[in-house]
Order: sequence, then C-alpha cells, then structure tokens
Amino acid sequence: LLARITFTADSADLSGEAKASLDALAAQMKANSSRVHVEAFAGAPGDTSSAARRNALRRALAVRTYLGAQGIDSSRVDVRALGGAPDGPADRVDVKALAG
Repeated sequence: LLARITFTADSADLSGEAKASLDALAAQMKANSSRVHVEAFAGAPGDTSSAARRNALRRALAVRTYLGAQGIDSSRVDVRALGGAPDGPADRVDVKALAG
C-alpha cells in the first residue's frame, strides 16, 4: 500500500493531509515509470449500490486528477470504484503499486 487517503462521509474533497500524501507519492512516481492502482470505497461494508459506487468513483477521480496536476500522466493511474469497503475505514482511497 503506497497511500491511504481518507475522506469525510459523502465527500470527495481532498484534505491537506491527503494532498501531502499525494505530493509525496507523485514525487516517487516522477523518479520512475511506475503505475498505480487506485481502489476507492464509499458507504457501508458490502454496499454496492450505484450511489456508493458513484461516490467512490468521485473520490478515485479526485485522486487521479490531483496526481495529474502534479505532473503524473493519467495513463499511469488505474481507477476502480468499489462501493463499501469490506474492512478498514469506509470512506477511503487505497493507492497500490502495479506490477510491471
């Protein structure tokens, strides 16, 4: 896990702490050609409703857009909106390294 970005309920706004984590991640990504996988969660555990998935997608896209503003090409950021998280904080985005 490269970064875990948490959100307030029903929000896709990045906090100052989230931006600092993403700034550090962008600096790492600029040093190589790595790609990342963004898994976004929203809603109660196991919630796969369209509302939960849409909120999760908004969060994932906020992370990708922020990384893009830091100079990271969007083709290096895979996005997946999953709805409710099975574990851990419900309102979060996990950024993981992609092999290759």
